[in-house]
Amino acid sequence: MPEHGDGSIILEQAYALGKMLENKGWYGILRDGITPSDLDLPYVPVVFGSNGRVMLCDLSSSYRTWGDAPKGQHRLYQELISSRPHVAVLCHHNVVPETGRKIDTLLDIDTFQIMLDDFGWIYSSLYDGTEWEGTVRKWVNEPNGWQEIRRAIIGGSIGMRRRRLVGD
Repeated sequence: MPEHGDGSIILEQAYALGKMLENKGWYGILRDGITPSDLDLPYVPVVFGSNGRVMLCDLSSSYRTWGDAPKGQHRLYQELISSRPHVAVLCHHNVVPETGRKIDTLLDIDTFQIMLDDFGWIYSSLYDGTEWEGTVRKWVNEPNGWQEIRRAIIGGSIGMRRRRLVGD
């Protein structure tokens, strides 16, 4: 979210829109009929769980990569996943406040980047939104999906694995 140097919100309408999310599309796709949750303190709009491992997702219409996100926001997510098997995902969407509609957390993600901690910060490539549903399915529905995703990102960061997280 764009902020002034003092931390105040520049675009209050965009900030409010970022809290208006549509999660019902996930119903029936994820195990046990679950849909994403949210954390209100600190504010993390979309969270997917996988047997004690969580995928914390931030949605942005302004930033595509963690390197472009505000430093405070970036650091907050680092603190939340530090030394844990969790990941933080920056999800970019193109829903603008003028439409007055909610952000569909399944269908509106056009790119995403995953950050994890493995004896240092590791950032995935920028993935196309067509891989979003499959990535979340793998994380939530497969017993070792979380581990396979982390391994693919770690391997990719040192040139050992192909870039895709799911599928061929």
